[in-house]
Amino acid sequence: MSGKKKYLHCYAERKNGVWQAFCLDFLLAAQGESFEETKAKLTSMIKEYVYDAEHGENKKYAKQLLSRRAPMLWWGKYFLYMALSHLGKLHNETFARWHFQQFIVIRKNFPEKRTEKSGL
Repeated sequence: MSGKKKYLHCYAERKNGVWQAFCLDFLLAAQGESFEETKAKLTSMIKEYVYDAEHGENKKYAKQLLSRRAPMLWWGKYFLYMALSHLGKLHNETFARWHFQQFIVIRKNFPEKRTEKSGL
């Protein structure tokens, strides 16, 4: 299967002792006890989501499913955390937030919507 490489925009944050991770490109979220566990759960969800979109019963909607986007608030947090981490402001793990990119291969060509032509 031919595919294109795509970097997904993700971030994780710790609130009230629980980690939450978000994939902005597919509007997915995961939760766990540690950053590593939460990131692993999100990675698994992303792989399943892409596989189902490409091979599942809704594969005719793959193009739409693989172009979902998160709300602007999530994007704002992602870029804020990215900027703060680059400035070295996140030294205290209690308040630490991570941004990360998740690499995935997505099928290159999606089935186009078929339109019927009248035979005049």
